[in-house]
Formats: sequence, C-alpha cells, structure tokens
Amino acid sequence: MITFFTTCKDFSGLTKIHQYNALRSWRQIFPDAEILIFGKEEGIQEIAEEIEASRFLSDLNYEPGETPCVNELFSQAHERSWGEWLCYINADIIVTSSFKQAIRQVQRFQKNQGWANCLMIGQKWDVILDKEIQFDKPDWESKLITSAKKQGRPHFRNGKGYGVDYFFYRRAGLWKKIPPFLIHRLWWDTFLPWYAIHAKEIPVLDATKLALVIHPLHSKPKPPVDEVRRNQSLAGGHRMYCCNVPWVVTPNKCVMRQF
Repeated sequence: MITFFTTCKDFSGLTKIHQYNALRSWRQIFPDAEILIFGKEEGIQEIAEEIEASRFLSDLNYEPGETPCVNELFSQAHERSWGEWLCYINADIIVTSSFKQAIRQVQRFQKNQGWANCLMIGQKWDVILDKEIQFDKPDWESKLITSAKKQGRPHFRNGKGYGVDYFFYRRAGLWKKIPPFLIHRLWWDTFLPWYAIHAKEIPVLDATKLALVIHPLHSKPKPPVDEVRRNQSLAGGHRMYCCNVPWVVTPNKCVMRQF
C-alpha cells in the first residue's frame, strides 16, 4: 500500500478549487491508496470525506504563526500510516497516470537493486487552471495533459528545477533527524534530497522526465521574512535540486544521470 499525505491550510476561493482538483486526482489515479490530510481549516473535512481519505487529522502541532513543521508532519505521517511506501505531495499538485508509472518503476528498481530505501522526487508543470476538473468524464486526463503541454510550462528557472513537489520513499526511518523547518517557507524541500544522500546515504531519483504532475498557477503572499530566514539557517547552506540528483527515472528503467 502507498500512503499519500499532505497539509491543507487555506481552503477558500481559487485555493479551494486547486486543492480540490489535486486531492480528487490522487484518488482517481490511486483508488486503493491511503490518503492522510492534515489541517484544521473549515471545509477540509468535507473534501476529505468526499475523496474517501483514510483519515483527516486536525491535531498536528503548529508553530505560533500557524505554520506546521516539516519534521512534525513527516513524523506524524509515519506513525499514523499503514503503507509500506509513503509520499508527501503538495496539496495543489494534480497527478496523472505517468506519476503512477514512475512510482512502479522506482519500486521495481529498488527491489532489483537491493536498496533498503530510496527517494523519488520531481518537478511540476505550471498551468493556468481555475475550474474544477470533470473527473466523471472518461477523457478528463487526456484533456488535462493536452492542455498542460499546449499552454503550460515546466517549472524551471535558469534551466534548473528549483522546487521539489513530492517525496516518495519507503518507510524506514529516513526522516528521523531532519530539522524543524516550517513548511511552505522555502529551503526545506531542497534540503531533504541533500539530507537523504549525504546524511543517510540513500539513492535519490528524479522522476521529472516521466511523471507529469500539474501545478495550477496562482498568486500567493510572500512568506514572512523571519520564517524564511529560520529555514535558511536550519538548512545550513545545504541544497540539492532535481537536476543534481544521481538517478533519473525513465519509462523503461532508472539510469545514472550523465553530468
């Protein structure tokens, strides 16, 4: 079993539509997965029930600024989940069948390689998408992919992927000693791949080329400067991007990246 987990904070207006589309896509593509949703905003429990999330959890410890800590989130997901594999994914990321294909490819490769654990990460495609997806239509995915490739673009800057939008890994105590980063406050997502490789000696794979995951473009307020600086300090200058990790996931196999 795979356990997906995320945290929802704001659940109103366009943000509600974006997260609604994302959460429903997870259930469409992974009908048998366990889904854990952390959050306490009004409306989250209703969508959790609609997509048949395994659990809606509102008792996550928050910082005074109402921002959850990454280590707390990952620890709670590990303790409360049932899956052999876990996947943190940002709550507005829409997945497609290619994401499932990438997951299966990595699971097979991990087993064949005899690795105790591994970490799959990847980048998103930015797309303008402000309407609810009609998941009851059989062609919802093909239309979405066509639109994304025609109107969207990969989330790169200066030729590099600067953010990481999901972390798929085998449950084996990978994140026991990560710093108390504040989620959605930069630095933490690029620190974790570095931590996996350098602190835990875990192979890290980039699935960007295979897994098409979609992020609806939206405006968002700048995070508080003090919270960003806190994360930057905790990272200690350690960062690793999708384009820097040693393995690449392709449709047929996982290969070493040629730098």
